[in-house]
Amino acid sequence: MNRGRPVTLQAVAAAAGCAKSTVSMALRDDHRIPIATRQRIRAAADRLGYHPNPLLASLASRRFHVAKVLAGAPVGFITHGWPEPEKTVWVDGLKNSARTHGYDLFEYPLAELREMKNPARVLHMRGVQGLVLPAHVELEMPPDFDRSLFSVVGLGYRRGTWLKAGEADFHRVTSDHYEAVLKAWSEARHAGYRRIGFALHFHHRFPRDDVLRRTAVEFCEQTVPKRDRIPPLWTEFGVPLDLAGWLAKHRPDAVIGMHPGIYWDLLNAGWRSPRDGGFVSLDTIEGSLGKDELAITGIKETVQDECSAAMQLLDEEIRLRYRGQNPSPRTILLHGIWIPGATLPCRS
Repeated sequence: MNRGRPVTLQAVAAAAGCAKSTVSMALRDDHRIPIATRQRIRAAADRLGYHPNPLLASLASRRFHVAKVLAGAPVGFITHGWPEPEKTVWVDGLKNSARTHGYDLFEYPLAELREMKNPARVLHMRGVQGLVLPAHVELEMPPDFDRSLFSVVGLGYRRGTWLKAGEADFHRVTSDHYEAVLKAWSEARHAGYRRIGFALHFHHRFPRDDVLRRTAVEFCEQTVPKRDRIPPLWTEFGVPLDLAGWLAKHRPDAVIGMHPGIYWDLLNAGWRSPRDGGFVSLDTIEGSLGKDELAITGIKETVQDECSAAMQLLDEEIRLRYRGQNPSPRTILLHGIWIPGATLPCRS
């Protein structure tokens, strides 16, 4: 172990028998360097007691990355089935985040890719370095699309079948659905509500976010006496909720709904908030609801934060030359923002 002056990259290069540039790339886990060489260089660095200077590494990485290689490099965002203005919000958010990292982001509708003879090859020849794939698009991609040509980051949890044994995944960014349920429940309890019911939808393919919501609901129910527990109302997306019967039978004093549309379903069922009880949306928006000028209480998902995190991960993948699935995938969970509103007045 070195106890004197800091060990330099040049010293590690001499010990490992390779060039200084190779040492620099290997210690950044650049996949252009063979894994055996990376292991040999790391062993030499550990033996000598080498520690990188984070400030110098950051400056060097930025100079190399932005000024010379990846400035203006194209990346793609595959879109499909998103209504306006939701799609525009995501496209604009990703474009803004891409610019801060030195990239140009282009939208590629899935229908356009399906018309190409070899879409992956076409995008690769256009210089596309990486792709952002929403979870609902992953299963709809052309079956022969070669993702190993690109760095890839997913938005949301993987849909459909679970990963097979030994199969890798992508880095992912998504909202913390479990935390959202706990936050909504905690705020309602703090506001004085005791008989809180959940009116939620689930997806046909039952993805992981549905599992997390169910687990969070079960946890919340265990924190209150049995007399205050209300069976949650679960319905598949696209199937109307039987709110009238559920409300008449269980008489909740607050309802936590999947989205703001549940508020209108409650109105149609003859239930008024806040007259008949409180309402919280797990996916709300700031502002009013039509003629009632009523601001819904709930949790706002931070699209810009998700776009920023996704581009940060994609930038890392591109610089480290990861292509396709990552052997060490990470999932970044982002907490939503609590939005106070008129539908959950304090009762305590």
